Amino acid sequence: MKLLKLLVLLGLVIIVLKVSRFNLFSNQPDRTKYQALFLTNGQVYFGKLDKTSALVGRDYVLTDVYYFQVSQAQTKASTASSELSLIKLGSELHGPENKLVINRSSVLFWENLKKDSKVVEAITNFQKK
Repeated sequence: MKLLKLLVLLGLVIIVLKVSRFNLFSNQPDRTKYQALFLTNGQVYFGKLDKTSALVGRDYVLTDVYYFQVSQAQTKASTASSELSLIKLGSELHGPENKLVINRSSVLFWENLKKDSKVVEAITNFQKK
């Protein structure tokens, strides 16, 4: 009898969730696209967000990671100008793996990137080199 009550209760919960606009899986990363993770320190990383880490757990896992680096360039007129460079994680001096594990509390939000975004175009061009 307890099992029957539990099954009925579980069925009702499922029906309520289906009827309501709540959908646990509506905020999944699209595996065919890159994602952008915006961190609380102002840094933004681009890569493939692990689907499981986006739904559960304490950490986000990002692979195939890229980020922008701003460098100051001096011109002939002695004025400084900023130059933006796309960096692939793993090309740094200390040689990290191309994978980031980021504590969920450090992430403001993440979003799927469109295939025609300037960032995705830059990543595609970087990969062609």
